[in-house]
Amino acid sequence: MKTLFINEKSLYEFCWSNDRCHNRASRSVRLRLIGLALLAILISQPSITSAQTSTEAVKLINTANRQVEAGKTEEAISLYKKAIALEPRNALVYFNLGTAYSMGKQDYKQGRVCFQKAVEINPQFAKAWHNLGLALRNLNDLNGSEQALKKAVLLEPHECSNLCDLAYLYIKLGHYQTARELLIKASKLPESKSAEFEDLQQSLNYLNKKLSNKNKSGGKV
Repeated sequence: MKTLFINEKSLYEFCWSNDRCHNRASRSVRLRLIGLALLAILISQPSITSAQTSTEAVKLINTANRQVEAGKTEEAISLYKKAIALEPRNALVYFNLGTAYSMGKQDYKQGRVCFQKAVEINPQFAKAWHNLGLALRNLNDLNGSEQALKKAVLLEPHECSNLCDLAYLYIKLGHYQTARELLIKASKLPESKSAEFEDLQQSLNYLNKKLSNKNKSGGKV
């Protein structure tokens, strides 16, 4: 097994109304996805990256990750593509390439293509499903975004970001009860107490008020 870097950043803009809860949720998501540092993880699933990943490919991937961290997106993209030429079945490289497109260039179409390739290679790659959902949200494919985020939640049901981002999508869609249920689950996770999820409780309070008003008005919000 090799230690590689996986980049979970993805620039995700919610195009919501001026509703105060929507603004809070939007700010929270951006802080979490843009503010995360590169995460060093030990890849253990052969379907994500082969145990036989070539030394040259590993070198290219790690150099590209450093370029992303330095804000040199074009250089990183070029290096990831070279790594893909050596390792065309490496889901992790497609994930990182998609992240570079989404974060550095706001090119969500190319990001979507890369994330889709990552989950095609490894359907169990939850983080790729998550970022695919965010890319589709930016492309205004709300149904596709919902399906991808639901898949991420199915694979990693105790990942706070999966629950929150699906909940925020449901707020956008007006599915307040479902959004509330997801945020309640997220709020019970230890991760939810960190600063990056500081708006979670405020969003829950908003939803409680929204649903209470709906009940009082006979179903109208």
